[in-house]
Amino acid sequence: MKCALVQLMAVGLVGLLSQIASCSSSRSENASTRVLFVGNSYTFFNSMPEIFVNVSAALSTSRPTTILMLAPGGSALFEHGNLSSAMGQATAAALSDPLGWDFVVLQDQSEVPGGGKDTDANLPPRAGRNLTLAALQAFFKPRIADAGAVPVLYSTWGRHDGDPPNAECCRYANFLQMNQETTFGYEMYAQTLSPELSGDERGGGTTGVDRSNGDDDGDGAASTTNQRYYYGAAKRPLVAPAGHAWEIVFNASGPEPLGNHSRFSCLYNHGVTSENDDANANAYNASSCVLDSAGMGGHPSLEGSYLIALVMAATIHKQSVLHLPWAPEGMSASDAIFLQGVAEQAVTMAPHRSAM
Repeated sequence: MKCALVQLMAVGLVGLLSQIASCSSSRSENASTRVLFVGNSYTFFNSMPEIFVNVSAALSTSRPTTILMLAPGGSALFEHGNLSSAMGQATAAALSDPLGWDFVVLQDQSEVPGGGKDTDANLPPRAGRNLTLAALQAFFKPRIADAGAVPVLYSTWGRHDGDPPNAECCRYANFLQMNQETTFGYEMYAQTLSPELSGDERGGGTTGVDRSNGDDDGDGAASTTNQRYYYGAAKRPLVAPAGHAWEIVFNASGPEPLGNHSRFSCLYNHGVTSENDDANANAYNASSCVLDSAGMGGHPSLEGSYLIALVMAATIHKQSVLHLPWAPEGMSASDAIFLQGVAEQAVTMAPHRSAM
């Protein structure tokens, strides 16, 4: 059974419960791998979870994949974890599906993990990240454990030209800086979701501002949280390093990775104009990838979503994604092979594949 993709732009609790029932009806018959996606437009763009299902089906596994997605545009994980809202109630209902989940994929608002201002929620630097860390601990961790699932942190990427509102305060001045900060943030999230966590062990990392005093909220004071948490049923989280894959493509895109012809630029949503520029050593499918407003906001193109799905499949199924016979319609074989190689490298060589 392949469950129909559920794209919840406006979350309705009754509708969600009926969708859960339809997606779960033949669980015992098919023993499918059940994956719940919780995120926003970085998840639903190009129906990425459906691409993940197709990639999963192309792997050497006999189990079908069942998916459900909760992804209102612009939403943050702390909003998904707010039980006073319809969104939070819907997320809690999905997590408590009696059939459980094998994996729960978590993706935050793109500015939040690295400590930036959440411009969707109008929050100051680090406030959104602190709210998400609290939601991961209090809302997501026990519910994912009760569902018997492995949490998967969908570690996103920096925006093509950085994020101007967060350039000065939060080291989001360019792609590489934002990508590094975002990667660090997802490592913090993974540590928070680990089965055993000491509050004074949650920090760490070497990028960005000095965090040696444990100051996560930016007020100059060290965190006073030092209690120890433990969930006996919790499983060690995985990190799906999509941002690392983005950086691999950036580094492989020649001297002008931000140019309209680069493979890197073509990972972002764009309008394509064929220019037959085969003389350009960095030409990607002989096309010019001029980012549109969605692309400038970091949203992936079809190539980008295929790369994400490959990273997700390699992380979740622990199988190689090289030489897969399936790629989205219209994608050339050479482009598919390149992206498969990037995903393989990102997952096998990522510094942190799971929380320590």
